[in-house]
Amino acid sequence: MASAQLSLIPEIAPVLTFDGATFDPELDGPRLTSQLAAARALMLDGKWRTIEAVVDALRKSGIHATDRSVSARLRDLRKPAHGGWILDKRRIGDPKSGYFEYRLVPSERLLDAPAWPGEA
Repeated sequence: MASAQLSLIPEIAPVLTFDGATFDPELDGPRLTSQLAAARALMLDGKWRTIEAVVDALRKSGIHATDRSVSARLRDLRKPAHGGWILDKRRIGDPKSGYFEYRLVPSERLLDAPAWPGEA
């Protein structure tokens, strides 16, 4: 199913960039791109979600995801290269638990522009 997801986004794969000391474009690029696109598509509705809820939704759609990978992809969405989105965060449950939920909001500069490279 993940390969079907990748086929939906081939036009953005060369546009998106990832980095890091251990990043290998050939090995990691397709996986990170599909995770990022799936997380973005899910979060575009502006609903509040925990990291675990995002992981569950991505796994149900056939995307391999972990808590750490989803957290990283949501952080990636804040970067200008990946859309410059605003990621709201609010504490839930016991205030001392450090448990949060997140929602994606387009940055002001994107309100009149395409939400993703390649979109009309």
